[in-house]
Amino acid sequence: MHLTFTLHGQPYHYYQAGQTGPILLMVHGFPLSHLQWQPQIDYFQKQCRVVVPDLRGLGKSNSGTDPNLTISMEDHADDLIALLDHLQITEPVILMGLSMGGYIAWQMLRKYASRIKSLVMCHTRVIADTPEQSQARIKLAAETCQKQTAQLVEDVMFPRILPPHAPASLVELLRKMSRTTTPEGLAANLRGIASRQASDDLLPKINMPALVISGEFDAISSPQEMGDWARKMANHRFIAIPGVSHLSPLEAPDLFNRHLEEALPWLTGPKNC
Repeated sequence: MHLTFTLHGQPYHYYQAGQTGPILLMVHGFPLSHLQWQPQIDYFQKQCRVVVPDLRGLGKSNSGTDPNLTISMEDHADDLIALLDHLQITEPVILMGLSMGGYIAWQMLRKYASRIKSLVMCHTRVIADTPEQSQARIKLAAETCQKQTAQLVEDVMFPRILPPHAPASLVELLRKMSRTTTPEGLAANLRGIASRQASDDLLPKINMPALVISGEFDAISSPQEMGDWARKMANHRFIAIPGVSHLSPLEAPDLFNRHLEEALPWLTGPKNC
């Protein structure tokens, strides 16, 4: 079900499916939308209450027309809590984030740990950008606003997040997601990613169940890197899905769903199994 509520003076779009079971809050990556999770929405609504936002400035959630806006990872974390409050969800959720969605999840843990039951961290990192990476994102944000096109972001991001021989249907889906939003929204999120803080200090403090999923050929968040930081959490399970790059929920949805379903009793805890 496609729904909206007003946040920061703009409609905030989200999607909800399923009525009973544990709550899965799925947080997509950049420059994508809730459609990144469509195979998981379709599958897990049978056993979970699934809540999937279009993050502010991405998908259908507009960020306004300010060409200089920055939407930080903490801002997104605050938005997600506002969404849960709007839905009157007070029980802790299973928080699932991919790539930028993982960066947001770390900020959720910093500010709102009591609202989280467990984690599913997919294709994400704990380190901040280098100064060079940060400046490249800020430059891309300015050019995207100036030229009023998503093509610049696609040219930079798609080769990094897509597998080398991606099917045309997957490329078209990503293009649909990136072009649903505005250049200003893309730019605001680029600036937010560029300014994010490192989160490795959190890892030894995390005791909740944490499922960490990488891909064999992920060029951004390699399985070696993800495995290294996953082992610093006391209660983790690490999976590297073979044959996929940065988008395993879309590249290998059946395998991704099987791993998540097998972990659900552990992620949910005995009270809600």
